[in-house]
Amino acid sequence: MTRDLSEAERANLYAGHCPNCGGAALIPGPRGAASQNFECADCGAAFNRLSPDAVARWGLDQGGKVPPFGEQIRPPRIVS
Repeated sequence: MTRDLSEAERANLYAGHCPNCGGAALIPGPRGAASQNFECADCGAAFNRLSPDAVARWGLDQGGKVPPFGEQIRPPRIVS
């Protein structure tokens, strides 16, 4: 299930927290071009965001407006 993240969810992701559960254990995954995948060690959700290198290269300000790229590429694990 791929979906675009809201601005608040993107802010959490760029701050190093899972937009789904708020956990701070994001594990870097594959990267390509300007994007980086992350998986939350707590809930298993996976996300894609612009890499800090791309943000710096394009002069985007992470402290102000969050770059408009962030999506959930895998939903969290279902815990029974």
